[in-house]
Amino acid sequence: MKVLFPRIRHAPVEEAVLVNTGGGIAGGDRLKIDVTVLAGAAITVTSQTAERVYRALNAPAEIETNISVADGAQLAWLPQETIIFNGGRV
Repeated sequence: MKVLFPRIRHAPVEEAVLVNTGGGIAGGDRLKIDVTVLAGAAITVTSQTAERVYRALNAPAEIETNISVADGAQLAWLPQETIIFNGGRV
């Protein structure tokens, strides 16, 4: 995973874009995302594109998302959709 922070002039809120450089998730893969927003911060977290879950031959894929937002902070959690292909398990 990579996190990109696009520079948008005069944007009211910062943005973080999650990028799965592997191109998708297959059986046995583990994807863990931790988002922490500190007091007074405001951010939108999204993904670059739809996440793809491919066929699992043995173990299913695992996706874990943990979000923590402090008092006075703002988070817009807006990931793209998930596409599960035939035989995909998550």
